[in-house]
Amino acid sequence: MTNNVTEALPAEFPEDDVNAALERWWDEEKTDAALPGDKGSGADIMQPAVEIDSHRAVRALVSLEEILKFEIPETVIKEGGYETFEEMKEHLLPGVRAIFDKKRKKEHA
Repeated sequence: MTNNVTEALPAEFPEDDVNAALERWWDEEKTDAALPGDKGSGADIMQPAVEIDSHRAVRALVSLEEILKFEIPETVIKEGGYETFEEMKEHLLPGVRAIFDKKRKKEHA
């Protein structure tokens, strides 16, 4: 990625903001995957499956970089992508948090 974010890191890991950013990203991805004429019925039974390949996951990282104020390496993404949004969140959040913690320690060393 080429986004060079150089602002000071937040004082602590902004988990609520990170989750909200991922939810917004996911809503946009589902909208992009919807078939013409689809209407939100409230039931996701007929909602088309959205493949979360590594290319889509990179776009999710970009939305997190704006909040975290640093570039997140693509290596945090699971090779081959994810089958569900929940799987992606469960995998990405600990990795992103670990990078954040490491950068905070380095920034305050």
